[in-house]
Amino acid sequence: MQKRTVAVIGSFRQFHSEIQTVCSYLIDRDIEVTSPTGKRLIQEGIQFVRFETDNVDFSDAHIQSIALHRILRADMVYVIAPQGYVGKTTCYEIGRVIQGRVPLYFSEPPKDLPIKVHSEFVLTLTNLAAHLADQAWQPSWLYLSDQGPIGSLERNLIDGIYQDD
Repeated sequence: MQKRTVAVIGSFRQFHSEIQTVCSYLIDRDIEVTSPTGKRLIQEGIQFVRFETDNVDFSDAHIQSIALHRILRADMVYVIAPQGYVGKTTCYEIGRVIQGRVPLYFSEPPKDLPIKVHSEFVLTLTNLAAHLADQAWQPSWLYLSDQGPIGSLERNLIDGIYQDD
């Protein structure tokens, strides 16, 4: 049985402790967390969050690119979105995740991001862990089965088919 992998993203600046709690919960259930790899923040309240494990010689852009590699190689991505809040950097990461067709799930429906998220892609942490423990469960891509106009537009964007309406 191969270990499942999950990247956990969200506003580290505002919800660092909640994200670390989620990571610990998953790790305790033998689920590998590919990102974040650090636990302690270097400094609270700064615009771009850095962990004690980040190379101090790297720029913010370099750190973000490394994080994206860790995020996109996971089996799925779980967005911590308390009260629907996602934040700027997480919005960027979500865009890259969607473009990469990596399965994407949310703790709560996002409110500050204009994307359609069906209820099946909103999972509590305990539901997520239960799904991941079930080897028969396969995470799905956000717009794979959406047969409505938004699903069609999103799939076309991914496929490089650009349209006006």
